[in-house]
Amino acid sequence: RAPFETGQDALNQDCEGNRVTRVEQWLMGGAILLPIAHQTLYALGWLDADAENYRRVLVEVTLVTIAILALLAFRLLEGERRRVEAREAVLRKELDQARRMDAVARVAGAVAHDFSNLLHVIRGRVDLVTDELDPAHPARDDLREIRAAAMRASAMAADLLAFGRRQPVSTEPLSLHEFIDQLRRQLKLMAGERATLTITLGATDDRVSIDVVKFESVLLNLVANARNAIAGGGRIEIETWNPESAAGSPRRLALAVRDTGQGMSPEVLERAFEPFFTTRREEGGSGMGLSSAHGIIQAMGGAIRAESTPGQGTTMLIELPLIGAPASDAAPERPRGALLIMETDSHMRQMLRGYFADVWKPVLTSGNAMEALQIAGTPGQTISILVTDTSPSGLTYDVLIARLRALHPQMQVVLIVPEDFAGAAPEGCLVMREPLALEELAEKLRGFER
Repeated sequence: RAPFETGQDALNQDCEGNRVTRVEQWLMGGAILLPIAHQTLYALGWLDADAENYRRVLVEVTLVTIAILALLAFRLLEGERRRVEAREAVLRKELDQARRMDAVARVAGAVAHDFSNLLHVIRGRVDLVTDELDPAHPARDDLREIRAAAMRASAMAADLLAFGRRQPVSTEPLSLHEFIDQLRRQLKLMAGERATLTITLGATDDRVSIDVVKFESVLLNLVANARNAIAGGGRIEIETWNPESAAGSPRRLALAVRDTGQGMSPEVLERAFEPFFTTRREEGGSGMGLSSAHGIIQAMGGAIRAESTPGQGTTMLIELPLIGAPASDAAPERPRGALLIMETDSHMRQMLRGYFADVWKPVLTSGNAMEALQIAGTPGQTISILVTDTSPSGLTYDVLIARLRALHPQMQVVLIVPEDFAGAAPEGCLVMREPLALEELAEKLRGFER
């Protein structure tokens, strides 16, 4: 149909990748060539109507032409069938790999959850015993070693929780290009002196929602892996762009970390994201870097994959969904109100009040949810920030936050969650995991003023 509609030469169209159209063209060409061949043979006198061999030659020419066309059509269709089968095999293998990774992630997350709880007990008991011993007691050194080992095990459990997508992420909208610009010095140091690091920020739209701390860890880990792959020197490239999206699909941002190292074999590439799999065991590799990155990126709604050819380097490709541009109108200035801390433990409550008295004024505290609501409902009282955990006495944390926001719509919320928290935080909450670093929380509170 296309040749007649567009006027293109049916025999010379570029049909690469469309084998059915190629067959149609060969058949059309045969239909055109048959009368040409007939006229040529007639002009040579081979097809003189009075000649005895007229009908025989005409039939033989027609049959030979049809046979050649049929053979070409068969070869083209057979080649296309093999290509389709090969593509289906690749897709089936990728699906099986995805299912296997998902199963491993579920098991790893469940095991890490229980393992992390046991480590909390070990660390707590070690701390209690240490506090009861005399500072000069010889057992304190052994207890310090036990605690250090428990801390390393906790870090490994955290990686497993990330791989199993059971570790919460606290995302915030930002410009990925600005984020990478702020990391340039750290990325350069991580790449090392033997590697030439180039950063090309080519995406036209770079607004994404990521967990800043976790994504920084992922990016630095990918650069470290690239550095290890080119120990003798080479190039590391970081590039961003906006890949084309199918109609109706959300637009995405792609980030690639490439190296010119030795690459990975197909066997290694297939297992690259498995937990505890490493080719650098003798050099201290834990095998948790890429598996942790896999879980973190998926928890942010993105995807990560590896592309590698032995001897030609490796590319780690991350794709993240884009978000809308920030509103151009400036948000109305918030009047500074009180910091309300909801903590059921009286000793902890007093300690937090004293610690944050120099960070924010005034600081109000409550021992249960109903008391917090009573304080927030006091006429003339403004609450700027609420700090609470996930188990306030009297109400569930989401109900408490919703009621307080109804009283103070511009109130910021810091939700302190357990390390293995897998629930959903109310929208707009800053989520911080236990064990809580008070200095980090203080810095977050100072940031609310800026």
